[in-house]
Amino acid sequence: MALMPAALFAQISIFRPEIGVPAFPVTNGTFYVEVEAVPGLASNGWSALLINDLRSWICSVERVDYGYYVNCNSTTGYQLTVRTPADTAPEVFKLAVGHVSAGFATNRHCIRILQNYETNFYILHYADPQVETENATAANGAGGSHGSVQAINWASHSYRLINPRFMFNTGDEVENGSAAFYPKYLNAIDTIGAPLLITRGNNDARGSYADWKRDIGQPTYSITMGSFYICMKDYGTNENQSWFTNDYAESFANTSITFRLFGQHYTNGGFTCDPPAGQYPDLMLVGHNHSFSTLRTNPYYVLSSGPGWDYGAVAIFEFIKSGGGWLCSNKTIHGTSNKLHVYGDWGSPDYVTNTFLYANDGAADTNTTYITNSLNYDFWDGQVRFLMRKSTCGYAVSGGDKTAEYDYSGTNTAVLVKVNIRGNALTTVTVFPLGTNRQTQTITFPPIADQVVTAAVGLSATASSALPVSFSVAGGPAQITGGTNLGFTGTGLVSIVASQAGNSNWYAAPSVTNSLTVADIVANLCADIDGDGLGDMITVVGSNWYVWFSKSHYLVRGGPYDLGVYGLPAAGDLDDDGRPDLISVVGSQWYVWFSSSEYLIGSGPYDLGIAGRPAAGYIDDDDRADLIAVMGSNWYVWFSTSHYLIRCGPYVLTAP
Repeated sequence: MALMPAALFAQISIFRPEIGVPAFPVTNGTFYVEVEAVPGLASNGWSALLINDLRSWICSVERVDYGYYVNCNSTTGYQLTVRTPADTAPEVFKLAVGHVSAGFATNRHCIRILQNYETNFYILHYADPQVETENATAANGAGGSHGSVQAINWASHSYRLINPRFMFNTGDEVENGSAAFYPKYLNAIDTIGAPLLITRGNNDARGSYADWKRDIGQPTYSITMGSFYICMKDYGTNENQSWFTNDYAESFANTSITFRLFGQHYTNGGFTCDPPAGQYPDLMLVGHNHSFSTLRTNPYYVLSSGPGWDYGAVAIFEFIKSGGGWLCSNKTIHGTSNKLHVYGDWGSPDYVTNTFLYANDGAADTNTTYITNSLNYDFWDGQVRFLMRKSTCGYAVSGGDKTAEYDYSGTNTAVLVKVNIRGNALTTVTVFPLGTNRQTQTITFPPIADQVVTAAVGLSATASSALPVSFSVAGGPAQITGGTNLGFTGTGLVSIVASQAGNSNWYAAPSVTNSLTVADIVANLCADIDGDGLGDMITVVGSNWYVWFSKSHYLVRGGPYDLGVYGLPAAGDLDDDGRPDLISVVGSQWYVWFSSSEYLIGSGPYDLGIAGRPAAGYIDDDDRADLIAVMGSNWYVWFSTSHYLIRCGPYVLTAP
């Protein structure tokens, strides 16, 4: 498409599709574009492009009509029939339309390429983002009394990975229809990476209707994808009411339509549009009441969700192709397992997120992504895009299904992968180049047992190629030093990935992930801490010591006392003062807190050279507790004197 003089730029406007009224053509399929421009433009002067952040695809304009084709056939303009190229990737694109005599215009992301209408899919119901401030003022993403732009930004990465066919926005996008916040709201939703079907709510209706149609799209419309019909009804005006009534009725006359999804904004007084008897939708989704509620089940389901600013709250609905129709089982369990929050306090963590083994910048010819899904839901249509160095033989994928591969910038290739992002799990996807001389390889990575927080683990794995294996922490409180030394910084689930990037003779190996649980050290002891001749009960959790002092007939709780060391605990009178001293052992390092009547005196660490489970007791009857470390059936003893320790052992003690 040739560049147009600046004076021509304002002579063309794309009315539809828009960011809030997208189009869903299939690969090498057609879609309509409604254009406002001066009449009389030559039919052979039109052009159209699909644009993403990497490159553009040239479409063909197959037909041009002028007349009442714009805004539900209420306004004159051009209707272009546009065909997508056969190599268009199943992504979300911006649309540029131009004419040699009238300039060009570009809309935000408003085209979603599908490979087939009649395949299973899911959507996210995203109601009432209700932007009131730019930055969140509460941990859940609220801004003031309602929503924030920041809440949308916090949620966008998870939404992009989940990859719904579309997001269904049923109004109240901006608080009080504030003109100042619509540009910021639009910039935020344009980064989500999923198409949005949007209509107005009561707050939006307080703003400019003309601005809404120009910037977001008409709020009353319908979209048909094969046998699936979708309609949105505006809250604040009856413009196009006659068109809507007829279009909705025609969906029942069309025998190829087997499912009807209806969206609108709900008010406490009821629906702005209640379908007539005998023309009931299969499902109606509404906004307004800021809750996951079932408002009606008979004669059709009416469900509400939101608000979207509450930890990115959405409801997921699956549409499963069954025979000649569609099933949506989620509607019967709405507000339970289909209710999702996608981020934590102040936007962290993302509950569905990913990292890459190498920077995803087009420099690598092999890369792996680690997708962490902390939600209890399988997103079986997830999507991730790899940016790779151009490969003459193309790329292969393990851990997912390649849906598209295309070159950009002359030296790079993008690989689009469909992924089943399993719930409460780590999903690993690797992209590697195809070739004629390379061999495949695998990794053997034995499971890692659950650990306590003070443990140290030596990692070991082998590749069938005999090439060295590298390790990385995919998630959890852990760190790796020296390449193979695994240590822990806290408790929880830890995932370790073993990878081998390959070389000129070997493809990259499919990465192997092992997960383990890291627990705090919990131990129970009994010792006379206060020297009153009665044994006190002690529970140690991590570095915190809890003591229940025995008082003959009752217990008095003390603590927790944080001694600052995450170690294996013991207690014994090491200094012969009649009071047991507290001991914490980390590896072979022994820390001692000598007790007095009023305080503890910290000492150590003392490296005894043995990393065993500690104990203290009177082995030699000299009134000083001796130190004991047990490793398996081996017992090591350090006999204490007034000035030093004498090591003996190991003594092998085995059960008969």
